[in-house]
Amino acid sequence: MCCLCWLCQQEEVDPNRSPKKQLGDTNFYCPVLLTEKGVLWPGDPECSAKFREKIYYFADDIAREKFLATPEAFLPKDRPPVVSCFFLHFCCMFVYI
Repeated sequence: MCCLCWLCQQEEVDPNRSPKKQLGDTNFYCPVLLTEKGVLWPGDPECSAKFREKIYYFADDIAREKFLATPEAFLPKDRPPVVSCFFLHFCCMFVYI
C-alpha cells in the first residue's frame, strides 16, 4: 500500500458537514447571530434544529431556543441576509539598521 492510500484511509469525514444534508438558508452559520448582530458565526453541528425540512446550526443552546420560539423572525424574507463586512488595513513598516 502506498503512503497516499494510507493517508486517504486515515482522513476523517465529519458527517455533520456532509454536502448531502439540506442546510437552511444561512448554510452552517447561526441564523440568530446573523439576524441579531449581523455576524456570520459558524454554528455547532451538535446544537442544531430542523425547520421546514432543513437543518439549522446554532452558536449555542440559547440561540437555538430563540430560533425555535419564532423561526420566521430569523430567516430572510425576500432577499439574502445583510452582512456587514469590515476590512482592516495594515501598514507594514520596515526599519533599516
